[in-house]
Order: sequence, then structure tokens, then C-alpha cells
Amino acid sequence: MSTQFKTLFTISIAHDYYAGICQDFSYLIPRQTQVLLHNGKLLSKVRDGVLHCLYEADDGGAALRPLDGVTLGFGLNLLNPYFDNFSVVNSANKFALYRNKIAVAALDSVLAVDMVGSILSHQFKFNSGAIDLDLKNAVDTVQSLSLDSSKLSEFNFELGALTEGYYQVEENDGLTTQRTDYYYQRELLMKGVFGVVEIEVAPSFYTTAPEFQLSFGARGETLKYYVVAKNYSDTEFALLTVSDQGFVDAGRPEIIFDRVTPGAFSSTDIAPELLAQGDDKVNVFKSQATLDRQQGARKNIQLRRNGDVLIAHLPAPSIDKAQADLIIHVAKP
Repeated sequence: MSTQFKTLFTISIAHDYYAGICQDFSYLIPRQTQVLLHNGKLLSKVRDGVLHCLYEADDGGAALRPLDGVTLGFGLNLLNPYFDNFSVVNSANKFALYRNKIAVAALDSVLAVDMVGSILSHQFKFNSGAIDLDLKNAVDTVQSLSLDSSKLSEFNFELGALTEGYYQVEENDGLTTQRTDYYYQRELLMKGVFGVVEIEVAPSFYTTAPEFQLSFGARGETLKYYVVAKNYSDTEFALLTVSDQGFVDAGRPEIIFDRVTPGAFSSTDIAPELLAQGDDKVNVFKSQATLDRQQGARKNIQLRRNGDVLIAHLPAPSIDKAQADLIIHVAKP
């Protein structure tokens, strides 16, 4: 009898900033999932940023030990320290939870959760009096109690004896219900993960392996070119322009830049005195529309002087730049 492995599912990460697969994350497999992989004769392999979960099959291609309804959790470990500079991310201090609860072969919309350890310290949303407080997992209610929220500001749930995973705390004052999402995973909490992907294995995976994909959007912002000119007269400086000469070939909308003089710089612009020295002249050319950050510069955005091209391809902000502020120096002898 020969040993063969077949794909159960894959997980990849797409980002509008990159032309290809995003490789800004690695996958962490907590002990709980490692045990499930072993019990189900499963292997996990990462190749070119894609996680492949494989199952051992017999000569006929059938799984040797099929799993049904088991949930496998994979931690997302962020490798790129500049990720926030160019990405649309969830709210501060929240972890991203991805699940396939609505449709087994696709990921639901990302859920922003608080990740907790053995003690879940819940801050009350209500402070007006008697409330019903319920701790729920993905299936049913785990604990229920009634409290006076005017005398307490929080309640600590002890989770140590419970199965790790998704939980929700529900408050009800008799008129309104407030819900807070949590994720209990001690090991991943200690490792400071960005988020978790939970895949509930369905029987259909063994015949048609789903391809799960996490999608991140690129952050939109105003593109600014600060042009600093040395030994330019006022007349010569006025002839400098920034224009988009590549939009037709690239098949994108034309980017229009407005010229802004130092007296009209906003509070979010770099102060002119930080850019110019002595008789240097400075203007900023701002894109009228917000533009999504992208890995490569948009071609043929040019700095020109009276029609002559001084710089054929102006740069794009690098990933270590929190803002799309580019400083361009030009000089005459």
C-alpha cells in the first residue's frame, strides 16, 4: 500500500498593495490544532506564502482518517513591521478572526475580536442597573448570571476549563442587548499574533478542496510631491509642473495634481521651513483624488519644466513611509 497526500484546503493572503501573493505573514499552529492534525493524519505545509493542508489517502484516494466538523485554528504572525503604513486594518487593539461559518468553502467577513487568556475581563457596556450577562460559545450559552452594573464596572469569566476558541459576552438590560466578541487562545495570545484563521472541516473538502483567501485593501491617501528648487528664479520655478503622462498606457484614470504654495500648506503638510534653506523655493503638488498605496510606482508621473522632462518617473512612497510624502530636489548651477 502506497502513501499519498491530497489537498484538503489551502489558505492564501491577497493584498491590493502587491501584484502577487502577500507574504507578510507566517502561520503559527497552536498545540490544540497540532493534535487534531495528527489525529486526522493531516499535514500542513507552507509554500510561497500559501498554507496547504493535506490529508493522507489510500490507494483509491479516500482519506484514511476523515474529519467532519472539526475546527482547525491557524495563527497569523505578522512579519512586516510596516504593514500598517500601506494597509487597511481593523480597529486598534483588536485581533482579526476569519471563519467559514456562513459558507463552508469561503471565509466570512473578518471579525474584530479581543483575544484573551484564561481570564476574560469584560467591561460592562451598561452602567444603569440590573443586567443579564451571558457567556456564549459558537453553539450555546456557557454561563449566565444577573448583576448590578451600577455597582460593578467589569466581570471576570474564568475560561481555563473551557475549549479554546470564539466566545461572545452578551449584556441585556431588559430593553437593549450589547454583544462583545472574544477569542480565547492562551498560546497565540502570548505570541502576539495579528489574528486567527479558523477552518471548520466539512466532508466536501475531501472531494473538492476549497481555496480560502484573506484579502487586505491598500490604504488610500493623497500623494504629495514637495518640489524644492535651488538657484531658480520665481519665473523659472513657476514653470515646474507635476503631471501624469502614463494613465493612457496604464489604463487608469488620470491623476491630477494641484500646486500649493507655502502660504497655503495645511497642518498635515510638511512645514516649508523644514524643506527649504536660504533662497530655496518649495511648492507641494498634491493629487486631487486619494490614491491606493501600491508596491511599484505608477509610471510616467513626471516633473516637467516648460514641457521639458526633468524626471520621467517620480517615485512612490516606500513601505517604511507612514505618509505618501515625497521630497524632490532640483537645482541649477
